[in-house]
Amino acid sequence: MPLDAIYTAVRDDILTEIRGLAEDELTERVFALSEIDHAPELHLSTSWDGLHFLLSGTSARGALPAGSALSEGIVGAERLWGGGVNWVAATSRQSLPTVLSALSAVEPSRLSQAFEPHLFRRAGIYPVSGWSDRAISDALPLYLERLDSLIRFYSEVVAEGGNVIVEVG
Repeated sequence: MPLDAIYTAVRDDILTEIRGLAEDELTERVFALSEIDHAPELHLSTSWDGLHFLLSGTSARGALPAGSALSEGIVGAERLWGGGVNWVAATSRQSLPTVLSALSAVEPSRLSQAFEPHLFRRAGIYPVSGWSDRAISDALPLYLERLDSLIRFYSEVVAEGGNVIVEVG
């Protein structure tokens, strides 16, 4: 089963509700956000770890948010549940403008110039760690497209005054 990342826009009241839930209730509630609340979502599929590595030079797996706006854009700013490769995190509307600004300042041409496929394999980046350099290189356009999608999604959430729930697993 692939480890996907889903980013969901939520209102303040829903974020407050989720923060107050026990672990088993929290995961069920987050899973139901799109179906029950019809909350806007962005699916990064399996590209979350590679995008995090491209932006920060480290894997997103197991990394707790450490105040880096670029990292928080991928893994969330506040861990609500889990660890390793399965977690739920949140980024509040107060933090989102900083995250959006950091992501928007990234220059795709610089990422492309600095891209070194063998480093993805050496760092064990999911899911490309067993791929050839050529196959990893072929994933670069996808990472850049996912970055653009994430910036557009965060722009919409900021404009609406919302928060974001990040679910990886």
